[in-house]
Amino acid sequence: MTVIFSPPPTYAEVVLVDEKTDKARFNPIWLKWFVDVAAVLTSSGAGGGSIQHNALNGLQGGTANQYYHLTAAERSAIQTLLGITGIDATITTAKLTGGGTNGSMTFVDGILTAQVAAT
Repeated sequence: MTVIFSPPPTYAEVVLVDEKTDKARFNPIWLKWFVDVAAVLTSSGAGGGSIQHNALNGLQGGTANQYYHLTAAERSAIQTLLGITGIDATITTAKLTGGGTNGSMTFVDGILTAQVAAT
């Protein structure tokens, strides 16, 4: 499935500041773009963290359960050779609306293993 949506509105400021009150607010142009992107991701299954790397079209390298564009053994050998490992971290993403909830992305060994969409 090929999905096309508008590029980010880089011509517009992300945050608008009212000169009289000095109050900042998110630019509605950017908000619409983010809502459109979220809709595309949700319709493709990304909202629940269910997009599988090997299920995506047009990717090269590896076979089933090998997500590194090289084999798991090659990736492991490179990491050992360089003395590096991926990062284990959970990143909290901001609420999209005032009454919404934060989201999160969890990485294990540098690989995204879980995602909860912000609302």
